[in-house]
Amino acid sequence: KASPARPDIVGFELIMGTKKFEGPVGEQKYRARGCATGNWVVSSEGWVSSEPEDDLMGKPVNLSSARLVVVHALAWGHEVQQADVRSAYCQAPLGGVVKYLRLPKYLRPASWAGYRDPVVKLDRALYGLQRSGFDWMRYCEGQLSKDGWVRVWSGEANVSRKCCKGLSEKGVSCKECRCAAFLCVYVDDFIPAAPPV
Repeated sequence: KASPARPDIVGFELIMGTKKFEGPVGEQKYRARGCATGNWVVSSEGWVSSEPEDDLMGKPVNLSSARLVVVHALAWGHEVQQADVRSAYCQAPLGGVVKYLRLPKYLRPASWAGYRDPVVKLDRALYGLQRSGFDWMRYCEGQLSKDGWVRVWSGEANVSRKCCKGLSEKGVSCKECRCAAFLCVYVDDFIPAAPPV
């Protein structure tokens, strides 16, 4: 009987930046993002750890496929837009080896003062972890599938199609009714192309 995998302990940092830095001062916005320090993950025994590398990378849509979707949409008179998913990785459940997060002292609440080296269990994907992109893509594909989106090509996981009017259920294909909507997914950026509403 194999012993269970030991948990990993992951560092954490807060990264701050300025959005629209080059623009006028009134338009600048400060942004902060919490990131795992995925370059320094140690096992609970103190050894530098790493995930097995099988299927860890979420494959974004390739540029040729995205261009085909845009050309198709424009040829049929459809609209093309762009959407960004807020906090995408943090929506996805974290897979793989159990991970615990070690917060730097400046981010620890006062109630943790009595603990020597406190950690918290990480249950969501987090920017900076090696496998977070894969976990997000798997989660995203599952959510799209629940909403009726299907893969267009077997080799391209991140281009999906959906019949806008539900006619495919009645035996009329989207090719015949010209109502197909397409969606390209590039990490947390979506390119939807669909008939005007």
